[in-house]
Amino acid sequence: MDIYENTDRLISVILPVYNREGKLAASVSSVLSQSHKELELILVDDGSTDGTREFCRRLSEEHENVIAVRKENGGPASARNRGLSMARGSYIAFVDSDDSLEPFMYELLIGDLERTGADIAICGAGETSVLDKTHEIMELLTDIRRGCGWSVWNKVYR
Repeated sequence: MDIYENTDRLISVILPVYNREGKLAASVSSVLSQSHKELELILVDDGSTDGTREFCRRLSEEHENVIAVRKENGGPASARNRGLSMARGSYIAFVDSDDSLEPFMYELLIGDLERTGADIAICGAGETSVLDKTHEIMELLTDIRRGCGWSVWNKVYR
């Protein structure tokens, strides 16, 4: 099945990388091992000077759902924005190169979004939340004690 035939359930996972040769495989594997199979992984090499570029290129050749792009170094926000410009999915997620995801995470979060009509699903370690009111979202994202708002790996956006 071509993952781009129907993008209604496609999630675009954006992973910025910089000089992560030899340290990127676990994070990439945790994304590609997701139970939700309508998934594209966009690897944005942010001007690496080690073998990261080659690793990303090789992955894109081996997997039809992996896209590798290289850009001049500009930092993680710039790399994420480049990935966003290429994303084809109805859902967006961000992962950092040192993150490792549970294999069913995107399936659960996308299921929550579809079931509730919410625009953001957030999970913590061992829990998920679906927020549908602006004040609930702002409270979670800005409450330092809860900590969910500061991570990029634990959210799926519609």
